Amino acid sequence: MNAALKILRDSEGRLFTLENLRDEDDDGVVSSLAGEPALEARIFRTLPDASAQFRLKAMVLGSDEALAEVALWPNGLLHNDRDEVTGYLMPVRTGLGTLADLLDTKLSKRVFPNGDYAFRVKVARHLALAVQVIHEHDHVLGYVDPAAIDVLADGTIRLMHGHRFQIHAWNKVFPARRGPSEYWPPEVQGEDTTQPRTRDQDHFALAVLVYQVLMMGEHPFAFVHADGSSPTLETAIAAYAYAHDEDAAQNGIAPLPGSLPVNLLSLDLHNAFSLTFAPLVGVDSRPRAEGWAEWLRRFGKSLLTCAGAAYHQYREGLPACPWCERLSRDRISYFQPDDAILNPPPDNTPAWEPLAKAIADLKSLPPVTVIEPSVRVTGRPLVLAAEQHPTLAGRLWHQVFKMILEWVFRFSPATRRSVFKEDLALRQQQCEQAKQLMQSARESFARSPEEQAFQSACDDALAICGAFSSASSIIIDGDAQVMRRRGLQAQLERLSVEREQVLQGREAREAAFRAAWKSWKQAEADLAVF
Repeated sequence: MNAALKILRDSEGRLFTLENLRDEDDDGVVSSLAGEPALEARIFRTLPDASAQFRLKAMVLGSDEALAEVALWPNGLLHNDRDEVTGYLMPVRTGLGTLADLLDTKLSKRVFPNGDYAFRVKVARHLALAVQVIHEHDHVLGYVDPAAIDVLADGTIRLMHGHRFQIHAWNKVFPARRGPSEYWPPEVQGEDTTQPRTRDQDHFALAVLVYQVLMMGEHPFAFVHADGSSPTLETAIAAYAYAHDEDAAQNGIAPLPGSLPVNLLSLDLHNAFSLTFAPLVGVDSRPRAEGWAEWLRRFGKSLLTCAGAAYHQYREGLPACPWCERLSRDRISYFQPDDAILNPPPDNTPAWEPLAKAIADLKSLPPVTVIEPSVRVTGRPLVLAAEQHPTLAGRLWHQVFKMILEWVFRFSPATRRSVFKEDLALRQQQCEQAKQLMQSARESFARSPEEQAFQSACDDALAICGAFSSASSIIIDGDAQVMRRRGLQAQLERLSVEREQVLQGREAREAAFRAAWKSWKQAEADLAVF
């Protein structure tokens, strides 16, 4: 992007400076805005045509608080210096990751470390609420992609890529772009992608997303035949081959080996999935978004907390925690704390007293000694201000004249200062600057906030050691002691690294002080030539 495109204006004439551009997708880039921490800009790679511009204008004019709660909805158009629409403004992303990250059970434990099963139920409910809001504004998603859904830390979501939705405005339908085919309903599998989408088709995609969120990323149409073969998801969807349908066994299909049982879900949700994935019996016959939101609300309120792990929740009516059974029987972990149960670290930490002694040893840094270095410098020869001559003869005559003056005035300091006054003024200025730099370098070498911060961190760690090692400390159980000692050992390792960094920083500051001292002495010697 050239420099001219880095400053854009909106429809009201406000100027925005783009910074930190990053590739988002095939459509274009997303950029931060200087001085606007709550806004971002989406810039298209190619200028949108007239229809796309009308779509964006309709979205901006129809924006409200309800849409802003569920989507990164466009709230302003951006124009280049030729008054062409080149992108739009939108709220900045604040999520921990995308819904695609949550559906990947290995990735979700790292991206959403506090994401228990209740968190997943909340995410699913907010998906339904988002679809409900879009439909209430007379729009249709049409484009459904987990990678385009932002998931926040509190379980709420934000739909991204609003310019790909199906927008109804000004008595016209602006069609949606088609997303991944595993979210297309059976009636449109393999058909023309330019046809308008319906709310009922959105309800099918919503049901697939809710199923995947609640069933740890599994797709409802992933199954295996009796002969062991598995069709593609698109083929299974087109055939209405729901893996948990009542007639699935008669049709010779079964869920994939190792899949989660559908009895994890409440009866309301189980029936809603069966109805959504059944062959169509009429127009708009699938359960609506508001129904999903209510069933998920009830499901979330009815969850029980496992007595063995507070981050395991499961529905009422199950005889035992299914996540604990899965963990003990198959050694499969769905939640981040489960990893510690599967692979507990060995208790090889020292007792409190050795930890305290090691931290106290780290704290004893060698003292800072500011020694004025001895340097040897030689003053530079005098320089007469050179006057440029256009000819070779002129330059030779100027050099000869300069040599004569330097020889004649070498014994007369007063005359020498008047002849070389320009060099004198420059050397006086350089000497003063070198002295100031040397004093600043000396103070930086002698006083270091990094060393003070390191000493403070050591004091804090020693205080913790003293609190737990003293006889008057609160009695804690063995597991808690182990965890606290492991925490202190990790802090000890960090302090060891920080101590090395402090010493390296001290060496660098000392080298800078010595270099500044030498520059000052050189400047004094140059000035003394006069």
